[in-house]
Amino acid sequence: MSSCISLRSWSGARSSLYRRYMLMVSTVFLSMSDRGRTDRLQALSGRKASESDSEDMRQELLDFIVGGMKQGVNS
Repeated sequence: MSSCISLRSWSGARSSLYRRYMLMVSTVFLSMSDRGRTDRLQALSGRKASESDSEDMRQELLDFIVGGMKQGVNS
């Protein structure tokens, strides 16, 4: 987990940062709370991916969040 986002390096509007933070927390919450009940990921992927592989899920979640936070802000 070497990826880190610093407020000092944030070049966009602060309101965008706060929205992205809210979306990040919501994504983590849904991903962690939905696991094991219906395996929605397995159903959506046609059994090509599963929530049960926690290491893959952790890495994908981290990549998704860091990518979203690093993405430029639309003017």
